[in-house]
Amino acid sequence: MAEHTLWRKISIWAWLRPVPDSAPATTAETPPRASPDEFSRSVAAASKLLDFLIEEGLRPIRDQIIDDIESAREIAKNGTPSKEDHAKLLKAYRDLTLVPRVSVVGSRFPPLTFWCLESPWPGVLIWAGLVPSIILALLSACTSWLHWHWPATYFSLSIFAISGLYVLSGTVTNNKLNQIIRFCYIFTGVALLGSLLPFALPSLFSNADSFANAPLGVLKGCVKGQQNAMQAYPQEVQCDHAGIQWVARLGGAVRVQPDSAKGAKPVVWGETPTASLLSDTAGREINGGLVVPLYVIVLALFGGAISMTRRVPEYQRRAMDSQDSLTNAEAREMLVFQIMQVATAPLIAVTTYYIILPDTPLKSVVVGFGSGFASEPILLMIRALVDKLKPTTAAPPAGTSSTISVTISPPSATVPPRTSMQFAAGVTGSSNTQILWLLDPPDTSAGTISQTGLYVAPDSSPTKGVTVLARSVADSTKFATASVKIEPIVTVTPASATLGPGKSRVFHADVFGLPDIGVDWSVVPATEGQIAPNGSYTAPSTSGPKRTVSIVAHSKADASRFGSAKVVLEPGAP
Repeated sequence: MAEHTLWRKISIWAWLRPVPDSAPATTAETPPRASPDEFSRSVAAASKLLDFLIEEGLRPIRDQIIDDIESAREIAKNGTPSKEDHAKLLKAYRDLTLVPRVSVVGSRFPPLTFWCLESPWPGVLIWAGLVPSIILALLSACTSWLHWHWPATYFSLSIFAISGLYVLSGTVTNNKLNQIIRFCYIFTGVALLGSLLPFALPSLFSNADSFANAPLGVLKGCVKGQQNAMQAYPQEVQCDHAGIQWVARLGGAVRVQPDSAKGAKPVVWGETPTASLLSDTAGREINGGLVVPLYVIVLALFGGAISMTRRVPEYQRRAMDSQDSLTNAEAREMLVFQIMQVATAPLIAVTTYYIILPDTPLKSVVVGFGSGFASEPILLMIRALVDKLKPTTAAPPAGTSSTISVTISPPSATVPPRTSMQFAAGVTGSSNTQILWLLDPPDTSAGTISQTGLYVAPDSSPTKGVTVLARSVADSTKFATASVKIEPIVTVTPASATLGPGKSRVFHADVFGLPDIGVDWSVVPATEGQIAPNGSYTAPSTSGPKRTVSIVAHSKADASRFGSAKVVLEPGAP
């Protein structure tokens, strides 16, 4: 907002201080008065709500509403408001409140954007992320058992988690969909950079006691145990074959082998080792658990990331294409699935690694990268298998068939801006024939639809095509969709006519969705008669064979929009 200056946005105290929970009074309920103070409060509330709707991408907003609010702003600055000015402002504000409040933070009204000053989310981020991070940083400075990278890691993960919860929840507006796509790219980058940390900053892991004590960690070591137990491990991670390397460990116990030059005894983690035992040359022996070379995990994440970057631009293109039937909610579902396939790629790689037990690095490379790249089809196969294992559903209630289907008509339509169209839907297989009508996108950029199926187009064409959904109340999984194009239309009436030589007929043109309703008339072919500016067409006076001509009306505002009628020229016609 305009009043949110930069220093207020970055001020920690502004977000830490308690914010009153009282919402601004809805000015639409206040009797219209010409009081300057009351008028200024109404202007501020209407301006705040208008800025929110524009920022969230909830367009189009009628030009008249914007003009009324802008006029009220000027009056509040330079003039004395009258009772009529206040009433006009309240009407514009009332119309704004009818817009669905999506991505609303809390119960305040007007709604809040996610990162604005009054939003509680920045405060949650500070309390849940920054404050514990400061405490951990102080502990790491004062003690030796806590390393400095833990506070930074905790704070980064807090930001990432809160941002993910925001973008992946709530109603999917066009603005929210763009945020989800950006989050997918950021998630991929974070996953790849995180997997490369042991190679880029080995000092964070080489001497970290916590990685050896924890049940899950990354360290330099190898597997060593009794001969019969070693048969379950690939040779690549065994101390007797490949030796010490960077590995990812899940479970098992870790022993530190001291530098052989020092001649010390092995020390089991949990005891108090001396500094000499924890030198960089000391190797770690792992007994039990799952041990996988770290490069297998890294390759799995790279494979999953490549698969994701192959899909995300496709879903982005489809979601932004006004002609594509992919809805915003479906696009989010697919993008979340892509995030999950990257996150589960290491688990799939570990499972495949222990199923195959590769004996050469080449096989391990194929297992790691192949598991990551194929994580998407693997998850799809698992989901299909789980669907087959679902228990049989209970018998449907009386009057309901086992198969419910929904039909909608018309299945597609072109509707001019600010005009309406009636849709109809039918339900078979159930005695409950009620329909729930929905729109995608779910904001005012798609227009509105009543529960009787009456669709009203928005003031202007949206950036993405509109989908009308008719969902069965008896079974919410059953629905039908219709695609709607919002564009201006020019119609000519009558649509057809038959004329004899020298006869005339007046045609009328209606322009929908354009500011200028004027048209330019023409005849195709141009030699087949004449047409006046008022649409009066006169057939050629000379007789000839039966033929057809077109009467075309081009919009004066947009020549690419036109309508036409057919005229049959027949010698014997009246």
